[in-house]
Amino acid sequence: MSKIGKRFPIGFDSSLDVFRKVERDWADLNSNTTPDALFNFVVTAHSLVDWVQNDPGISDLAKRECEKLAKTDQWLRACRDLANGSKHFVINRYEPTVEYSDVSSGYGKGRYGVGVHGQGEWSIIVSWNGGRYPALKFADHVVDVWSTFFRNHDLTDNSAV
Repeated sequence: MSKIGKRFPIGFDSSLDVFRKVERDWADLNSNTTPDALFNFVVTAHSLVDWVQNDPGISDLAKRECEKLAKTDQWLRACRDLANGSKHFVINRYEPTVEYSDVSSGYGKGRYGVGVHGQGEWSIIVSWNGGRYPALKFADHVVDVWSTFFRNHDLTDNSAV
């Protein structure tokens, strides 16, 4: 039986560790856009909000800014919707920002020369507020938001943020 507040770390000890996983998931998505790669990316990127909020090495100021970003930044809100809509099948606890996602594969989809031979790369489009965003552009914005946050709060280990 687990206790409330108990951690079960599997190699991630700080929000910076999880941010580095976001970067790795982003690289995987960029090398071959698939539903699996986007799922991993959005779940990790959305989980980073919780990690920042609970990381004892993060200042209260940074935690407040993270909370504000999670509520107001369109990219993080869309990331939340994709993560929750993927993990929980449906979103029924709040009204999502994302209106729909269009996922398809086959000839002429995705980038030329990327993906499984004969099948090609997946095309994933996320839409909200009248905008349509390819998965890679969407992910670029999410990584930019998190990179800026970590850089602005001096939360990096001085590597490639």
